[in-house]
Amino acid sequence: MRAYRHDVRDLSQALLLGFDIRRLMLGILGVVWTAVVILGFHAIFTWRALNDHLTTENAVAADIAWRALRDTRLSPERVMLWLSMAGIWWLGFSRLAGPIQRSQALEVSRDRRPSFKELTASARRLGGLVTFGPMIAAAVPAGFFGLVALWALLAKIPGAAGEILSLIFLPVALVLGLLGGFALITVLFAAPFMPPAAVVEGHDILEAVSRAISYMYQRPFRFVAYFAVKLGVKAAALLLAALLLAGTWAFLLGGLYVVGEGVIASDVLTIIFNPSNIGEDTSMIAHSLGGIFWSTAAVALGWWVVLALGSDLMMYLLLRFDVDGITYDEVMDPQEYMAAHRHLNALETAEQAAKSLEESPPATPAPATPAPAAAAEAKS
Repeated sequence: MRAYRHDVRDLSQALLLGFDIRRLMLGILGVVWTAVVILGFHAIFTWRALNDHLTTENAVAADIAWRALRDTRLSPERVMLWLSMAGIWWLGFSRLAGPIQRSQALEVSRDRRPSFKELTASARRLGGLVTFGPMIAAAVPAGFFGLVALWALLAKIPGAAGEILSLIFLPVALVLGLLGGFALITVLFAAPFMPPAAVVEGHDILEAVSRAISYMYQRPFRFVAYFAVKLGVKAAALLLAALLLAGTWAFLLGGLYVVGEGVIASDVLTIIFNPSNIGEDTSMIAHSLGGIFWSTAAVALGWWVVLALGSDLMMYLLLRFDVDGITYDEVMDPQEYMAAHRHLNALETAEQAAKSLEESPPATPAPATPAPAAAAEAKS
């Protein structure tokens, strides 16, 4: 069993949780899924630009698509675009984050690494809890925003009537805006800890949401301190991954320069940093090395994704220890004991009782036998 101190120093354990080949593969799949979502929307925007009468060239259409995706001006269309992208990305990424954090929780509490079969089973069993917990929590600030939007519709009433009604209901809108802003800040800070709560507790969505939020408010100062250290760990890990990636390819490209193949190295740098300027005479080896670079970058980012999820898990376990006094080796005892001894929860007990009634309906009760004293008195 690893030695834990149950304080902020345990957040460094997230670095060690990233070194597992199964979790690393899932992290790489998460990076690939992110790229697929971005490129998918880019393809849709490119197709729309190609159908526009202003351009018919593929390069110009692709550039228009990238500019549309990078546009940060606020508008209803832009907000819907980014929300749709984030929603589609989360539906796929959460299915990968669940088994990663479940295996990390087992390693922290039991010092063992589950098999791939166990990871697959946990993905099926806990996938809904991990996916829909933050989405249900986000529905609360979204509801407040919808109510404020109804107030904003009053301003569309023509004439002085719209202005007067807007001013009359302005105090209500301010209160709703205050509550909505408070709910939004709460969800933004607590959302990273809802998936760890789901994989550790394994009960239902509302429990995962409520635990993440309640622990944040029960220990606010510790939460801020842990959160700052967690961001520092993630930033240090990202810098480490970037330095290792840059150092590796600096050696490879430097070797090409030393032997007189600087043209290939320059083409590889062009493919990496400025792919729009790739020439038609670029060699096959340069294209191959460019593809290998992005593959190694995906590995580095995949490791960072696993580490980031591990730091969220460690922070949740620290908050749980501070609030409930439950150590890491005790936190998953109840569900493992129930699984080993087949203790049924309330839903399983009700289903078993209904099945028993269907298989063997209760018989008609026999008439009661009178007591001996009552029978003798009746005869006399």
